Amino acid sequence: MLRHAKYLALVGLIALGGCWGSGIGDDAPPMPKRTSIEITPAHPSIAAGTSTQVAATAIYSDNSHADVTTQVAWTSSNTAVATIGAATDTAVSVTPGNDHA
Repeated sequence: MLRHAKYLALVGLIALGGCWGSGIGDDAPPMPKRTSIEITPAHPSIAAGTSTQVAATAIYSDNSHADVTTQVAWTSSNTAVATIGAATDTAVSVTPGNDHA
């Protein structure tokens, strides 16, 4: 019985595979996929008590770029050195230090 169930599942997947790509609008190019997110500046250096803006740029498989600064959730890897609001793009230096572990 188990052998038959596997065979039916395989046949079902093959049948479903034939359903895609048969309809109006199939000539549209595939949507590019996000391949990475670039943070700038990568390693900001600011004096204690000052702030700097950071930005996030999405890079896609077709080499297009998009500003996603307001769409990311910002966090600090070391809040003793710097803080950043989860929904803001401004990092504030607390004490001298760096982001290296």
